Amino acid sequence: MAGMTPTPERQQNVDFSIIYYDAKDTIIALQGSNLKQPTDLIGKQVGVQLGTIQEQNAQEIAKKVPGIALKQLNKVPDIIQEIKAKRIDAAIVEDTVAKGFIQANPDLEYSVIASEEQSGSAIAFPKASNLVTPFNQVLTQMKEDKALEALATKWFSINAADQQAPAAAPPQGGLNINFGRLSLDDYWFILKGIPTTLLFTLISVFFGLIAATGLSLLKISRFKPLQWFANAYTSIFRGTPLLLQLSLIYFAVPQLVGFDITPLQAGVTNVYPQFGAYMSETIRAGIQAVDKGQHEASMSLGVPYTAMMKDIILPQALKNILPALVNETISLLKDSSLDFNLRRTQ
Repeated sequence: MAGMTPTPERQQNVDFSIIYYDAKDTIIALQGSNLKQPTDLIGKQVGVQLGTIQEQNAQEIAKKVPGIALKQLNKVPDIIQEIKAKRIDAAIVEDTVAKGFIQANPDLEYSVIASEEQSGSAIAFPKASNLVTPFNQVLTQMKEDKALEALATKWFSINAADQQAPAAAPPQGGLNINFGRLSLDDYWFILKGIPTTLLFTLISVFFGLIAATGLSLLKISRFKPLQWFANAYTSIFRGTPLLLQLSLIYFAVPQLVGFDITPLQAGVTNVYPQFGAYMSETIRAGIQAVDKGQHEASMSLGVPYTAMMKDIILPQALKNILPALVNETISLLKDSSLDFNLRRTQ
């Protein structure tokens, strides 16, 4: 019953009751944007939740009103943040869901899309279930005595929050993922992401190693404030979740400074400092693993500290840390999925 919408495709697998709640599609946008109807969306980028009825409806609208660019995202909260960051102009969302987000975000507004064909929620049953008929009888009775209308007013009204304790999350439209529908074009679309993933990894490793080397030298420095700084940096980036850091950078930067940071920029900006924090400990250990006699021999020959570290100590340390470096690089490659999970397409 979690927002299941009957469609011909779904009806091939399950039986549905009659529709117990009529849903309406709405356009959510920033206050004052004056985006009320589909014709107002020409030339705009519109967000939709991947795999929902609203995505299908938006695709139908885009066919009838050319010029609308759709952007599929995984969750409605992500869509709302994209609107607030001004990466997209509007979103098409079910009215029940829209009301909750409008209440929590006064800087947004929504308008119901006028349409003769509106989707609704029904109860799904296994094929040939004997429960469909008795459920339909009860739902029909609840419609006649206004019980369903009273429930909708109680739980879906914008003012309902003042009447009851927080309710469960509103229906999201229902996912309808079928991997059997993937075509060759879909697989090609996935494969086209490989160069971007490799680019992300190489850039992050390059800058991460520079940061890690600098931090490791600070940690073995005799100047205490530099040690404190390096240790604090490492503790912060290793002690907080990567996804939290990434979300703050990707969603907060556009709203705070007005710079529309791309997912690739946000990912590199976030991942290479964390990669550097982890690798700094590995490089420090590698430096300290180099025989002390190497350092003493360099000093006795009058080799400057910078040249000693660059030409004598670090090359030997790199040999010691190479297995750990490869492991961290592989982990970073897998962490790239967090970055590109922020959007399905750009």
